[in-house]
Amino acid sequence: MDSWHFIALAVAAIAIGAATYGIGWRSSHPSGEAKSRPALLIENGSVQRDSKYFLALFGTYARSGKIARFYVSIQTDPGGNIQTAEFSKPTLVKVLEVKDFEKGEPVHVAVASLRQEDSPQGPFRLGSSDTGLPSEAGFTTTSLVKATVIVKDDSDAEQTFGFVLIPRTTTMELMRANRSNLDRRAEDRQPVPVLNGDNLKLMTETDGDRQ
Repeated sequence: MDSWHFIALAVAAIAIGAATYGIGWRSSHPSGEAKSRPALLIENGSVQRDSKYFLALFGTYARSGKIARFYVSIQTDPGGNIQTAEFSKPTLVKVLEVKDFEKGEPVHVAVASLRQEDSPQGPFRLGSSDTGLPSEAGFTTTSLVKATVIVKDDSDAEQTFGFVLIPRTTTMELMRANRSNLDRRAEDRQPVPVLNGDNLKLMTETDGDRQ
């Protein structure tokens, strides 16, 4: 697929997530009771690859507060083909709760981590065991993922950060590679890729593209 087409499809997927969950701040007050827009809780926030976890939300607290709750809303398609994707229903998972944070403190929140740390081929789960809130909800190295990190403080406001993960090699392509070897002699078989997290291309609403 041409790179521009690949990016356009991913941006479209992010747009779907944005329409579903809202990007930036939103409040639960009805429009007739709208209040002044709250100050951002996290500034310079984005979902990125991480050396400790697979994916993490990075940023800085823009103000002090009593509590911040972090959730991930995720939809997946196991086949990984963005053109024929049939996403699962959204699953909302709480991944962390932070109390008594100060303005200027760094934000480093596990969004997804390896379910088994000694298995780089996945599968992945939301959150991390060291946060105390690991989840069985997750995805594999060939899943197409559409997700939103939702941050709530002690008011009614939410701040969101959307992202998608697009597999470079899909489930079908992996199956074809395996099938092509069935009728070949052992010495003629082609190597089948062993996929890890690098197979998943990360694209965010913040900057459009992260490897």
